[in-house]
Amino acid sequence: MLPGDRFIVRQFSPVVTIGGGAVLDPLAGVRCCGIRDARCFLNHRAGKPRRNPRGDDGARAAGLGHEEIVARTGWIEQEIQGALEKLHGTGRVRIVSTEPLVLVAGKLFEDVRKKIAEKVERFQKENPLLPGISREDLRASLGKRVRSETFRAALEELAAQKKLDAQASW
Repeated sequence: MLPGDRFIVRQFSPVVTIGGGAVLDPLAGVRCCGIRDARCFLNHRAGKPRRNPRGDDGARAAGLGHEEIVARTGWIEQEIQGALEKLHGTGRVRIVSTEPLVLVAGKLFEDVRKKIAEKVERFQKENPLLPGISREDLRASLGKRVRSETFRAALEELAAQKKLDAQASW
C-alpha cells in the first residue's frame, strides 16, 4: 500500500462494513501514545495543521533508506533523484550513504557529530592513559536510533576535519 490508497474494513460473519479510509503511513509501527498524541499524529499525516509542536512522528528520526522512501512516497527512482537534487545544498537533508541510499535530517547529523566529539573528549579526560575509545563502544553509546551509516559518515567527517584522530581499522 502507498500513502493515499483507499481501504475498506469488513467483517465477514455476518457481512458488515466496519469502516474505511486512506493510508497515511504504510510503515507506521505501534505507537504508545495518548489519544491527544494520536490525534495530532493523524492530523499531521492527513495534512492538517498540528497544534502540538512536539507532534512530529519521530518514527524516522534515524533516517530513511531507499525502500522506506519508496514505501512512504510511492516515487520512482527519477522522482527520488529529483527531490534529492532540490534538497542538495539546503542542509535540511544529508546523504550519509549512497549504496544503499540513506538520508538523515541535517539537524540530526549535526547532533550525532556533536555527540561523538563530546563523548570522545569526555573519554579522553576520564582515561588519559588509554589511546582512545573503541568504535564499538562509541557507536553503542549513541543508542540504537543512530544508524551505522550515520555514525560512520559523522566519524569520517570529524576525522577529515581533523577534529579527532580515527585509526585506520574501520
